[in-house]
Amino acid sequence: MPAVSPFLSAATSLFTTMWLLAAAPVDMEPQDGPSLTLHHEGRAWVKKGQLQGMTGGAHTGRWIHPQLQLDSNCPDRIEKVELSGPGPGLPRTLTLAPEDANAWKQFDFDLPLWSLQDAAKACAAGRKELTASLRARLSCEGAPVLQKTLPVKLALTCNQPPPEDVTEKLDLLAVRGEEEFLVGAKAVVTVEVMRLDTAVPQVESATVVEVDEKGRELRRVVTLPVPEGTEELKTEVTLDTSEARTVRLAAELKFPDGGTRRTLAREVPIITPELVAKRRREEEAGSERLHAFTARFDKDWKSPCANVPATVAWLRKQPEIESASGDTGGHHFSYQVKGSILILFDCHPR
Repeated sequence: MPAVSPFLSAATSLFTTMWLLAAAPVDMEPQDGPSLTLHHEGRAWVKKGQLQGMTGGAHTGRWIHPQLQLDSNCPDRIEKVELSGPGPGLPRTLTLAPEDANAWKQFDFDLPLWSLQDAAKACAAGRKELTASLRARLSCEGAPVLQKTLPVKLALTCNQPPPEDVTEKLDLLAVRGEEEFLVGAKAVVTVEVMRLDTAVPQVESATVVEVDEKGRELRRVVTLPVPEGTEELKTEVTLDTSEARTVRLAAELKFPDGGTRRTLAREVPIITPELVAKRRREEEAGSERLHAFTARFDKDWKSPCANVPATVAWLRKQPEIESASGDTGGHHFSYQVKGSILILFDCHPR
């Protein structure tokens, strides 16, 4: 067999190396080099030009904030990730805590990328999504800076209401104390704004406001700052009890971009002594009606569980009855005498 020339062997090796390099994708990141991967999945429901609800983020009254997850990898310690692009929340720099020396880090954050008007205009134009591009720079200790474009998409469902578990309403407020107060009495309640640490984006301040039955602002009671990481705020509010009315309290949340949103309102009735006396008379009358009806029911129906549908049908025909119902299996039924409490019958007690 003839000997292979060392020059031919070297040339073949060089050709093979050049072919492998040419065949490799030009945008492939080295497996052991810096890498950035963005994860996001969100949807917004828009109807009649108004945002009805969304998943994968929230909004401030001005801007839509998708929740983003950025996986960052370095051969050695991560120094920082710099983000730039559209929206008032950029540029932004993500860094590790001083005591961390991670080569991998998952950053969870939100950004204001689209206005509410952007969503309304997109639906009006028949578009199915909103898009944005973030420009990212990953700085690693001892490695070249990685620059990468990160696309973000928000799916749109237009002219349809959101599912029942997706709502625009903020149910974050509670009022503790007496459920109602007499006219002229001293009335102080504790207002709690809850779950602030779960809000997206971070809340900057919360103002307790009194509103009317249509949600229009009547007065601003107190404004409280919300330091980062705050779970809940509590404050005492003195109510005006000079006349009979319903006090409605809500919280106006203000966000760093200047947008605001209002929580659901909670009601505190201010009632008269006459109303209290009227209620007492009605309760006494209802109790008497219940006692009389129960006596008649027990006399006429010795075995009401023998045929629950027949029992319920008879109950519904009685003039004293407000409502009556039973299950199809005949296991239980209930009825309520007008002005009285609900009575439950368990046909198979343990």
